[in-house]
Order: sequence, then structure tokens, then C-alpha cells
Amino acid sequence: MNERILEILENLLKHDISKSEAQSQLLHLYSVIGIKPDTKAALNASVSAIYFSDSSDYRSSHYKVIRSLTGLDEVTEINISKLFNELNPE
Repeated sequence: MNERILEILENLLKHDISKSEAQSQLLHLYSVIGIKPDTKAALNASVSAIYFSDSSDYRSSHYKVIRSLTGLDEVTEINISKLFNELNPE
């Protein structure tokens, strides 16, 4: 986690990312750190379904779950991608 925070700050200081992008990245990072394993699994299931373009009727429900678990006001494809990468580090 510390490495990821330092990377975000370094990118901000080098002006590779904007202040709002740094805030967004930190929000995504902190939205998955420290949550209970079962909550993280639920969030990962919803994020993964959207990330992999699950076109089921449950898509809107997944968005609601993600908003509830992360505190994000708006769930966009960019947010889904960032959350997916945070939940599934390689």
C-alpha cells in the first residue's frame, strides 16, 4: 500500500497526473484497504462483473453495491477499471 501511495504522490509532483486524479486514485486505494474479507469479496464480485462487461439485468444492482461499499458518488467505467486493478493487483 505504501508503495502505491508513494507512486501516486510522485506522479502528482511530476505533474503526470492532476490533483483531482491523485484524489481519485487515493480514494480508490483507500476504498479497498482495511475492509473485511467478506465485504472485499462482495465488492470484487460486483466490480468484476461490470469490468468484464457482464450485461445481465443485475448491472444496476452492482452499481448500487459498489456505491454503498466505496462511498463513490458516481460509478463510471474508469472507476470500475481502477477498482478492479486495486482489488486484483498483479
